[in-house]
This record gives sequence, C-alpha cells and structure tokens, in this order.
Amino acid sequence: MNKKNIFAAAFLLFFIFLGNSFPQNSITLQIFQPLPEIDFGSMLIQNNLSGVPKVFYVSISPAGKNVYVRGYILWDKNDGNGFRQVFSFLTEKFVSKNFYSDELGSSGLRIASHDANSSLTEEILKKGKPTGTYRFQLQLLNENQVYLTETSQDVTFSNPSQTLLIITPESGSSQAVGSVIARWSKITGVDKYKIKLNVRTSPAQSLEEALNSGTPLINNKIIEGGITSVDLRSYLDREWLPGQELVLQVSAVVEGLGGGSTLPSEIISFSIAASAGNTVKSDKESLIALLYELKNDQALQFASLLSNVSMDNVKFYNNEGGEITFAQFQSIINSILSSIVKITIVNQ
Repeated sequence: MNKKNIFAAAFLLFFIFLGNSFPQNSITLQIFQPLPEIDFGSMLIQNNLSGVPKVFYVSISPAGKNVYVRGYILWDKNDGNGFRQVFSFLTEKFVSKNFYSDELGSSGLRIASHDANSSLTEEILKKGKPTGTYRFQLQLLNENQVYLTETSQDVTFSNPSQTLLIITPESGSSQAVGSVIARWSKITGVDKYKIKLNVRTSPAQSLEEALNSGTPLINNKIIEGGITSVDLRSYLDREWLPGQELVLQVSAVVEGLGGGSTLPSEIISFSIAASAGNTVKSDKESLIALLYELKNDQALQFASLLSNVSMDNVKFYNNEGGEITFAQFQSIINSILSSIVKITIVNQ
C-alpha cells in the first residue's frame, strides 16, 4: 500500500473515531396512549404543573449539557383546515435530562415564555376535553439557543366534550330558606371554581339576563381546593328572601395559557320556599324595616299604617303599572333599582 493510500485510510479512521467519540444530540417524545380520560388542564404547559396527570415522557441525549427546549402544540379539529398552532413555549436553560410532562415548570425545568392562540384555546375549553388530533412538537436547542434537533408525535383524542353540571339544587326545585347545598361535577385538573347567584325579578327575564342584572347575591366567589359542594348561604353578599326565584351558575377556573379561562355550567333556576304560617309576618316586618330605612315622611306614614294592615291588602307596582310580588319589590330596593313608583293599601 502506497503512502497516499495509507494517509487516506488514516484520515478516514480519524473521522470515524471522532464521530464515535461525540454522542449525537437527540430528543425523543413518548406520549402515553390511549388517553380516554385526559382533560385540557393536563395539556397546559406552564409553571407549577405538579399534581396533573402525566401526558408525555421526554428523553434527551447526551445528559448533563446546558440546553433549552422549545415546544409547540398544534390542533387539527377535523374541519378540513389541517393543523393550527394552539400553544408554544420555551424553557429556561437547564441541564439536559429525561423528564415527564408534569415536571415542566418545577425547580430546574422552568418555563421562560409561552404564547397561546386565544380563540383556539377558548374553543377547546368550551369542549372541556381535547377532541380531534394534536401534534406535540419539541425542539432541542444548545446553550446559545441554536437549533440541534427535534421530535414530534400526533395523538388523537376520543373524549366526548366535558361539561360542568350542577347536580343540586335541581332546576325548578323549591329550597328551604335556611340552607341550599350546591353540588356540581368535578372537572379533572381544575382546582378552583367560581359561583354566581342572583335574583330573577320577572318571568320575562332570560336566565342570563337575571344572572347578570343588578347586584348579585353571590358575585363570582372563588371556591378553592377542588371543593365541589358548598352551602350557598355561607357565601351570600346579601340575604335571599322567601318566595324569590334565584338563578345559579358555577364555572371551573382553568389556569394557564396566557391567563387561563373558565368553563361555565348552564344557568339553572330554583326558588326559595316560604312557610305559609311565617311568610306574612316576615314580609310585613321586612317591609316596615325597608320603609324606615328610606327615612322620609311618606315612608314612615306607610310603616305606621302597616302595623294594623294585612299584607294581603298591600299591592306593589312597577313603573309600568304592572303588579309585582313583595319579594320582587324587596329585591329591587336592595339592588338600588328605582323601578317601584307606587305602593297602595287597598280597602282602607
């Protein structure tokens, strides 16, 4: 073998040896399938994900190097438009290692930045659980954020849409004045819920109009700790009254993705029952107290007359001349709505 061939062979062996001496950069992604029970909260890539189910496992080689990981979640909702980017994130620099999805955001593996498509995330949140096909794409970057390699995997979810259901009180039911237990279905991965309760002052009001009118009895009070059952009376901002029709909505607070969002239940209505033996006395005492709070001469005259008058002979009218109940009258006063223009005592 001549010197030229010897030199060429040595040169080739040198590069083969060099290539074997430096392990190739790689990142692999394993998504745990099937995922029939996964909820959208488990897919959120944010800090402090401990406690949510594990969605995927990431292997990085070589270990012990300073790296970044950039990730993307894309969604094909089977509408013929293909994949669209829902979410992206970039970690802070960390020492390369293998990890599970719920370790993202923990010490040593923090999220530096993220971005979300708000319209798509709202659409997904309304469904409650992922449906369609999602593409998880991860890129491995070196310590200078230079691209090294990437991996991706598609997963199809067969979940039906998840909705938050109010279990009690039942819609249309009558509840005791002293206590109303609200209980709703649990949304997996959600730790906070908020409650809104209001008075429906007229059958002409839609449930949504009633919920958002005036001053609510409970105004978006936050229930933490994953609790799904409370006594509504414990959260009242003002007292409900016998005979009132109330409207209730419970919403799951889904955190993350640029501030998070809510998954609301349907609005239900129920009424506060009144004991026939106590209603007249309670209504009269409540009306007299209201009149005294108005602190004007006419109100005081009405209060004096009421002491010897049955509530059956007291009528309430709105500004259009329509008769309303005492419960509706008191709700309007408490809500500082000036709809009542006339109160009369008949047969006197």
